[in-house]
Amino acid sequence: MNSSGPLALAGLSVRAAAQAARRDGLRVLALDLFGDADTCEAAEAWRPLGTAAALAIDAEALLGELARRRESLLGCWPGAGFEDCPELLEEAERLCPLLGTPAAGWQALLDPRAFFRQLDAWGIAHPEVRWRAPDETEGWLCKRAGSRGGEHVRSEEHTSELQSQSTISY
Repeated sequence: MNSSGPLALAGLSVRAAAQAARRDGLRVLALDLFGDADTCEAAEAWRPLGTAAALAIDAEALLGELARRRESLLGCWPGAGFEDCPELLEEAERLCPLLGTPAAGWQALLDPRAFFRQLDAWGIAHPEVRWRAPDETEGWLCKRAGSRGGEHVRSEEHTSELQSQSTISY
């Protein structure tokens, strides 16, 4: 770790994080899928972590960049796109200090029952959740457990492709 080195920001898109880090006076190595003009302007360097069409982080690309730069980096901040691959973050953590949520925290997100129990314990409101499709499906949504963001959200009546997987209805 190098306290004067760039902060690696890794994720599907790191534009907002790169701009915020730059405003705070940090040097930025942007690692994402897009490399848009705003991201590149905020970063001293950009490297691809896969293709936008794949909408997934390429593990080899991430680990390769961290390994090549491990001595010069301040650390690595993982953003969106790691929700369903905490094992990759564990590997990254061996190369470079992770800033923000540790790999174990990302792992905890993969267990939706534990996640919603924690929300309840903290008093954080959320929609009603069921672990099996309701008899009346109108107005319900279905999401594959352990997936990231909204990419697997479907209306309950159109979920035949998800029925064989672990799903959450809300």
